[in-house]
Amino acid sequence: MKNVLALEMRKAFRNRSFLAVVLIGCVLGLLSAWMCLMQYGQDTYYFQIEADSGYISNPMLEVESFYTYWIVMDGFTLFSSLFFYLLPLLSTLPYAWSYCQERNRAYERNLVVRCGRFRYYFGKYIAAFLSGGLAVLLPVLLNILVMAMSIPARTPQADYMIYYGVSYGDLFSAVFYTYPALYVLLRVLLIFLFGGLLAVFGMSVAYFTRNRVAVLVTPFFCCVALQVLGQALYSYMADSALLSPINFLGQSGDFSRPLWPALLEGGILLAGTLLLTWMRGRKHEIY
Repeated sequence: MKNVLALEMRKAFRNRSFLAVVLIGCVLGLLSAWMCLMQYGQDTYYFQIEADSGYISNPMLEVESFYTYWIVMDGFTLFSSLFFYLLPLLSTLPYAWSYCQERNRAYERNLVVRCGRFRYYFGKYIAAFLSGGLAVLLPVLLNILVMAMSIPARTPQADYMIYYGVSYGDLFSAVFYTYPALYVLLRVLLIFLFGGLLAVFGMSVAYFTRNRVAVLVTPFFCCVALQVLGQALYSYMADSALLSPINFLGQSGDFSRPLWPALLEGGILLAGTLLLTWMRGRKHEIY
């Protein structure tokens, strides 16, 4: 298993698709940081003028914090929204297509004969998961690095909740106002996990079709469909507005971000893709 996994990891991280996706994500992350830094400069300049003039006594320094402006909390620039909207595609492009390609070229047969079914399929599963997760994680980490070097990480205060967009019942809201660094870690981990799960979802589509385009776009269209469904059901169930990972992984305006869609969809994706991969390794006829 170790040799198969090493081979798949080399193929996953030493290909142009992975590098191109990381580059695109980093550009979006840096553009988001640039726009947020401009907004931060304008806000602090305005508050300083007002304070010097004696018009206000509270400059609301806690609002002007790293925790307000990093990419996940950035709800006012195009680039953050674009990054999370494209996240399902950015997850599948690096390596989810690999199995489909090897199946079409009959390369799958050679590897299965040499290393066995389970080793081959689960080695590819792990490589696809890690490539998809890292492809969306690295741009977020770059954005965090730039913002952390530029804006003080002032501890959020519950009095300014409307400025943070994190209210009671939101994703990991229990730790945001007490351990904000832990909140950032949990949100970053969630992005990594869903990046990986969407990638293996795309790979699992290749079990039913040889069409490479379908493998790449099916997770994206499923996320868009969940987004449309959530908006349609919003008048009946407010929490449904954020059914799609496109919405609950990033900032979503005035909507709350409950934890249950992430747990439900993450569990379904994990269990479903593992089951399909196990069945593929047990019953699939390669000849």
